[in-house]
Amino acid sequence: MKKLQEINWNFSDFTSAKYPFDLNSIPWYPATFISPIPRVLVASLSKQGDVVLDPFGGKGTTAIETTLQSRIPLYCDLNPFIAESTEGLFAAIEYVLFNDQELADEESQLKTRVLSKEDVRNLIIKYNINPEVYQWFHEDTVRDIVAIVDVIYENEDNRDDRSKLIRKLALSSILKSVSSQQGHFTYVTDNCKPAKEKIKYKNAINIYVEKINQILKAANEFIIQYNLSYKNRELNDILQKRQIVTGNAKDLSWIPDKSVDLVVTSPPYLCSQDYIKTMRLMNLFFVNKQAFEVDVKEEIGARATRSRKSEIVVPGFYADMATVFGNISRVLKDDGFFALVIGQGKSKVTSEYDIISDLINLLKEEFGFKLIFRKERQIGSRVIQVGGVDKESVLIFTR
Repeated sequence: MKKLQEINWNFSDFTSAKYPFDLNSIPWYPATFISPIPRVLVASLSKQGDVVLDPFGGKGTTAIETTLQSRIPLYCDLNPFIAESTEGLFAAIEYVLFNDQELADEESQLKTRVLSKEDVRNLIIKYNINPEVYQWFHEDTVRDIVAIVDVIYENEDNRDDRSKLIRKLALSSILKSVSSQQGHFTYVTDNCKPAKEKIKYKNAINIYVEKINQILKAANEFIIQYNLSYKNRELNDILQKRQIVTGNAKDLSWIPDKSVDLVVTSPPYLCSQDYIKTMRLMNLFFVNKQAFEVDVKEEIGARATRSRKSEIVVPGFYADMATVFGNISRVLKDDGFFALVIGQGKSKVTSEYDIISDLINLLKEEFGFKLIFRKERQIGSRVIQVGGVDKESVLIFTR
């Protein structure tokens, strides 16, 4: 704990853009867990072969850092789009580790493929693509993306197709950048389509092929880093034991009692983000009504609640987190650690509450956890401005 106190938890010089071949830099997703935090926590609070859980898995940062340090990752997230992207990251590791095929060369062939307007119309109908795509993307960009989607749907019945997962990861990662809505991601979340005069062509195929190359290079870099400390046969064992689950953090029934050595997670900050809706563009091409009509209502601490009464929203958030904490208490070993990174939202709903202190007290009084480490970390001004987060704390608990 003394060594952890000496760390500068701000990591103020860290941006994913500096590390394009870090797997954690690949997926597009808002309000993410920066990788140095779980990297330090996993290294400090677990040993090789331990089981590490992140019940709010997001884009898989904890899962990737856990695997890199030869621990077994358990991942859970309600958002099916980002859970599939996380599977894509692991598919990329396996692809590079076990496969001699050249996926990047295969995808380069897309550059020579020409779809007519009739071809595009037929494929949009075939794959149930939402016609609203033309309100977000230039018609030629739609043509490009439809060609990519057509390749993704090939071998659809092969559920273990790593190539398909990698392709979907690549497409998901570029959709925001090739859209004509270049404003902040909340414009996508809130369904604010670009003005007609701002619809611009972006060569989605070229950007997509570049992303495929980036993914494979990042996976290769991951394996190189892993082999500095461990062996490929150990990585294969970890990959076989991983669990990536699309599900609610309030239901961890798939995890046995007392089977987890370490929990590292950063739950949603109350009223700060609507995570499923940030994947609106992906949902246009791969429609998931369950996610956008049912699951979105189950999001804990959703930004959508920011206009409601605080006396309803905040206790509801505490009740949801109590359920999650109860599950964590059940699955965590008696000598295990629980590392929680949590922030204080800036919305009017939360202004009269000390969310961090209240959650600490909940863990102490209701579940018997002991707080053994607390360190405040500063958040970049850009995050504060657009993310609605005022402060953040790194907390470590034991029984």
